[in-house]
Amino acid sequence: MRFKTIDKDKPDYIASSVRNAESSATIPLGTPVVFAINGTQDGLAVVLPSSSTAVKATNFFAGVATKSAVPGEVFDALSHGFCLNVLYSRGSRSATTAAWPSFVAIALGDMCTIDTVQNAFAYSTVGAAGVNAPIACVADTANTAASTTTAASSAYTQWTGSYATILMKMVIRAM
Repeated sequence: MRFKTIDKDKPDYIASSVRNAESSATIPLGTPVVFAINGTQDGLAVVLPSSSTAVKATNFFAGVATKSAVPGEVFDALSHGFCLNVLYSRGSRSATTAAWPSFVAIALGDMCTIDTVQNAFAYSTVGAAGVNAPIACVADTANTAASTTTAASSAYTQWTGSYATILMKMVIRAM
C-alpha cells in the first residue's frame, strides 16, 4: 500500500498494488475492482464487479483501477482519496436500438454504489448504499446533470451500445 508523498499543493490518496485475476477480461481505467477471495492470492487478486456478487462487490471493494490492465497484470487501485477517472453508469437499455430510459439527476456529493452488471458506479439510495457509508461520492460539477425522460435511441450519440457510462471525478472512501 502506498500513501502519496506529503505535498501541501496536491490531494492525498492511498493506492494498493493489485493483480487482474480475470481469465480473459481487461479491467478498464476507472472501473471499481473487487478482491477475489480465492485462497491463493487473497489481498492481491482482483476481478470485475460482474465476476463477483453484489454483496462481495461492496464488502470486498479494493478500489478503482488507475489504468487499464490485462489479465495477470499488476496495477494500482486507488482506495482512498480524490480520483480523476471513475466509471459512472447513467443507465442501460434493452438493445442498441431501444429508447433510453429516464435518468435520475446527478448532483455534487451524491453517494454511489457498485453496479455489478455494468462494472461501474451508479447512483443509489437502496441496498448497500442506503445503509453503509458511501464508498464513492460524485465530485465533478462538470458531469452533474438534471434528470431526463425517456429519449429516442439516437438522442445520446456518445453512447452507442446498451450502456450509458462516463468517466467522472469522485471521492473514494474504501478505508
